[in-house]
Amino acid sequence: MDTARDAGKELSRGVRTRHTAHVSDNVGDGHTAHVAEGMAHVSGNTGSVNAGVGSIGRKDDAWKPRWSLVPWAQVGDIVKVLTNGAEKYNDNNWKKVSEPIDRYTSAMMRHITAWASGEETDKEWGLPHLAHAGCCLLFLMWFDKERKKASVLEIKPEGTADSPGIQ
Repeated sequence: MDTARDAGKELSRGVRTRHTAHVSDNVGDGHTAHVAEGMAHVSGNTGSVNAGVGSIGRKDDAWKPRWSLVPWAQVGDIVKVLTNGAEKYNDNNWKKVSEPIDRYTSAMMRHITAWASGEETDKEWGLPHLAHAGCCLLFLMWFDKERKKASVLEIKPEGTADSPGIQ
């Protein structure tokens, strides 16, 4: 697309477009297409949001996360792994495992290498190896965030190797 007019035409058909320049152009019928910071947007004489049938409504959500891009069937496989784990070990038992970063990284890599070797399904649970790996990745993401929160809140006792006073 070369102009904001083209972006406006795409948006009028419900197509999101990406651009790198800032451009504004009259696209007809009192509408202006604005292209800035990579996202196109059409504005103009559309009346109020509740103008009735045939009018163009407005919702300022172009910059919000687009959950519609998530592959939900694959997320469902990860949820099945979590459900089986909860049945086998108890709900949220994964949060109580010792050395979780090392153990879940190793488990994730075992599942990825099994998949890369041509084995699609975990023999024990009958679920995709990549779903197990995705589950481990979510655990690692959770532990990473919790570790960062803990390091901010953690107070080291005086006289320990971790306290700021020890050189």
